[in-house]
Amino acid sequence: MENSVLFDKVYGCLLGGLIGDAMGAPAEGMTWQKIEEQFGEIRTIDRGGTDDSALKHLLCDAIFRSNGHPHVDDWAQVWREKMNVGSFWIPVQNAYYRLTVGGQDPRNVGRDNMISSSSAMCISPIGIINACYQASLEAFLLAGLIHGGHSSFCQDASAAMASTIAEAFNPDAKVADILSSATSYLDKESKKW
Repeated sequence: MENSVLFDKVYGCLLGGLIGDAMGAPAEGMTWQKIEEQFGEIRTIDRGGTDDSALKHLLCDAIFRSNGHPHVDDWAQVWREKMNVGSFWIPVQNAYYRLTVGGQDPRNVGRDNMISSSSAMCISPIGIINACYQASLEAFLLAGLIHGGHSSFCQDASAAMASTIAEAFNPDAKVADILSSATSYLDKESKKW
């Protein structure tokens, strides 16, 4: 893939996620009926996104620090150094305090944490830097910093998100290929969710 095309895809993926997050921020947690009642349609950006975008930036920092092969320990270290915990949603705060105050191993910090989309919404950089299977595997492991145990399907969502992003970077990918990659690399038991 030509460098300028690759740059455009990476930039588009990251910027598109940020714009979507910022547009969705005013309606976060609302049903579609409530959104329609209160806003009709959301066509403007009211603020700079949610903690999902902030988590994505912290993950990018971990990727750069690890020369493109982040481990959950790398991401945890970035959290320790840079996270303003008051700006994050409850499951991320729980994980942060388990990590920093409780001294838990980063691989287990997210075990039985509150269910949310936090790990899936920030994981796209892993899909950018890896092929599909590796993206799925690495995303699942990194998502353990926020989710695990009974909320492991949140890790599965992260794995599915990363593998679809990775497949979208395939120059010959079709929509069906991208959709299929969402579950192609999950454990058989995970596909039951």
